[in-house]
Amino acid sequence: MNGRGTAVAARRVTWDELPGPVRREVEAVLGPVAAARPLPAGSSPLTAVLETPAGTVCVEGAPLDDGARAAAFEARAHAAARTTGIAPRMRGRWAVGGWHVLAHDHAPGRTADLSPGSPDLPLVAALLDQASLRTGPDALPLLADRLGAGPGGARWLAGEWLLHTALAPGALLVDGRRAWLPDWSNAARGPAWCDVADAVLCLIDAGHTPAAALDWAAHLPVWSHIRPDTLTAWTHARRTAGHHEPPPGALDELLSHL
Repeated sequence: MNGRGTAVAARRVTWDELPGPVRREVEAVLGPVAAARPLPAGSSPLTAVLETPAGTVCVEGAPLDDGARAAAFEARAHAAARTTGIAPRMRGRWAVGGWHVLAHDHAPGRTADLSPGSPDLPLVAALLDQASLRTGPDALPLLADRLGAGPGGARWLAGEWLLHTALAPGALLVDGRRAWLPDWSNAARGPAWCDVADAVLCLIDAGHTPAAALDWAAHLPVWSHIRPDTLTAWTHARRTAGHHEPPPGALDELLSHL
């Protein structure tokens, strides 16, 4: 609790509980809301699915004085123009009535199965291959700064590629014959292989041996740009900085293999 709205942000609200000016601004873009249902798994104070003339849309919101959420929404807005085809399309962004609100297409599908032999693995590989080809906007932070890398780290973390940086078990969705990577709240710029390295940790956590997970990554063109000593340095940096929650056991297994 810090006097900056954290206590307010902790309370979950429904669409109908939002201030009238907020709902009116959103409906001015999306059309009248025919039905709204909360998403209990969402991390924002407001996370709801709306049925509108524009389609099924997910809205997320937080009070304007919730600084952490404001930064996350800002990152997602900056990344939105670069994530077409790999993340749900953003429909709008508002700051009104004391609230930040984002709207994006509702991501269909289920959590990807990353276990050995899963038919989802090629879909996830194709998704990461697409994602690795996109540069990040200048407004996003550098991953080297986030990890607190020194001059040497700044060199091996150099890059201007768009990174998700929060790829963890449960973050990937599969719908039919394709995979999606939603929620770019932790987007940053850096070397394109970093998200694939996070995927290696996810595979180890799902039951792959480190050797098998690294072999899977080696089929992605972007992985050819990483050297073994760079991967070791990245793994140590991830453990030290803890910029998001990796599977700790997977980090240990990967380090013992390298």
